[in-house]
Amino acid sequence: MNNNDLMIGVAGEHLVCFDLISKGFTAFMTEQGLPYDLISDINGKLIEIQVKTTRTHSATAQRKNHYPSYTFNIRKCGKGGRSFYSSDDVDLFALACVDTRQIGYVAMRDMPSTISVRVDAFKGKYLNEVQEARSNKVLELKSQGVTNTEIGKIVGMDKSVVGKVVDGKSKKTDHGVYFSDLTLEKALCLY
Repeated sequence: MNNNDLMIGVAGEHLVCFDLISKGFTAFMTEQGLPYDLISDINGKLIEIQVKTTRTHSATAQRKNHYPSYTFNIRKCGKGGRSFYSSDDVDLFALACVDTRQIGYVAMRDMPSTISVRVDAFKGKYLNEVQEARSNKVLELKSQGVTNTEIGKIVGMDKSVVGKVVDGKSKKTDHGVYFSDLTLEKALCLY
């Protein structure tokens, strides 16, 4: 980690402090060496916040196209990332994106070790979202009495895949998370 990386991290801490203060909470940065970067008085409770910052998004491969996402490696801490945060160390993670000034909040107990956050401007363009929209169109057409062969031609699917969608046997995948999903209010529901 070079000095510029450290300054990006500090910028993220300032960004989160500003976000919390602008929402009406008291927030301040802590000293180095603690497992959390900020303390905030939120509704009368002191919340320990670890800030993770990224400069910008990176391309996520999705078959033919690459769509952007912000990747945060979360749970590791300490020199060389050999330790892990625990619920005794941190209450809340704040994910700061320097290029867009976006902040996402996630409670410690909900935080995976790595999280990819999708770019809101690309909502609906990620592969599983496109597939879900096509599946919904299949079901809509089927309810109108259109044959599987015709549906396949309309939506660009093989007839057998159309049949699986109609029969409810197609595989569904969870959508990724967006910054707009990671609100402070949702994260604080656990406290």
